[in-house]
Amino acid sequence: MTGPRILSTEDLNLTERAARAAGFEVQRYRARDLEVVQVREPGGQWRQFDPLSDDAETFRLMVDCDVPPIPGTTAIIAAGGAVEMISNNPSRRAACRRAIVRAVAKDFMAVA
Repeated sequence: MTGPRILSTEDLNLTERAARAAGFEVQRYRARDLEVVQVREPGGQWRQFDPLSDDAETFRLMVDCDVPPIPGTTAIIAAGGAVEMISNNPSRRAACRRAIVRAVAKDFMAVA
């Protein structure tokens, strides 16, 4: 990831839910037109969190929340049934990231 990017309201909400599901403290930070999700582990420092564009953040979510992806030829399916069409994303990796984040956020909504 090269730096913060502008996220849609949907992506901000999705990212925030996934962070809460992973057990992070969560806050939004705004600077002019840029709003990002920041997380910290209890007692830790705040840091930007964007698993929709950062493979390392997505991998941590996948391992911590036990939502491995199942690759397909036209879609990626993450545990819990989150399906993300590859054709709706810029790359196969982007589809995989979004499926994992959606699965984590979906699980959080079910128990919240």
